[in-house]
Amino acid sequence: EKHQYILFYSDALASFAYGGSHPFKPVRAKLFYELLNRYSLIFEANQKIMLPGKLDEKLLHLFHTAKYIELLKLSSRGEFMLNMLDFGIGSNDNPIIPGMLDFALEAAGATYEGAMLLAGGRADVVFNPHGGFHHARNDFAEGFCYINDIAIAITALIRQGKRIAYCDIDAHHGNGVQEAFYEDNRVLAISLHESGKSLYPWGGFEDEIGLGGGKGFNVNIPFHAGTDDDIYLSVFEQIVPPLINAFKPDIL
Repeated sequence: EKHQYILFYSDALASFAYGGSHPFKPVRAKLFYELLNRYSLIFEANQKIMLPGKLDEKLLHLFHTAKYIELLKLSSRGEFMLNMLDFGIGSNDNPIIPGMLDFALEAAGATYEGAMLLAGGRADVVFNPHGGFHHARNDFAEGFCYINDIAIAITALIRQGKRIAYCDIDAHHGNGVQEAFYEDNRVLAISLHESGKSLYPWGGFEDEIGLGGGKGFNVNIPFHAGTDDDIYLSVFEQIVPPLINAFKPDIL
């Protein structure tokens, strides 16, 4: 059965808390879901809401190192060891949170499952408001991101022979995803973000264009702080669609 539009949503994920003063609030997914409900935007016959399933732990190895996964498991049980800090676990941005691994596996599970639905032709558009942890490195938690759901899903897709265009419109540069595919011409990575001169993660400059076989397949569009909608849209329209059309991805 095919649904053109699939939304992954879970009340349990939306109510997960990083801690009182932490700036990342998963509850924003719930607010988004409530808005869709209020405006009757999710009741069409070609739309479906799915509950995220947990990512199979073995799939973490598509991107993350075994040592990092092991430490993540310990920290998720509330344990702390000093060497975790070498892996970004236990910092202000990425605190030790009991249950974090379960949360991350479910958020990543939705991204992965969505990617597989697209690859199998069972959906045209998939949205996961719980996902997008683009700062996580293969062995380092960073910027509220412990598991890089995007890098895992893209790696699985390119192993199926797919060409992937990744377009990142978060205010912050998608450094974890850039790093993952910096030398790979099967992934076109485009990131529009506030300049690293004024905003974390302090990179994503226009001269970072990929290396080796991936040279020219990594595109950064840094904006000055305070850039307005008109400028943003104008730049987006002039750069993003032409690049994607030229690359001809199987999946965006």
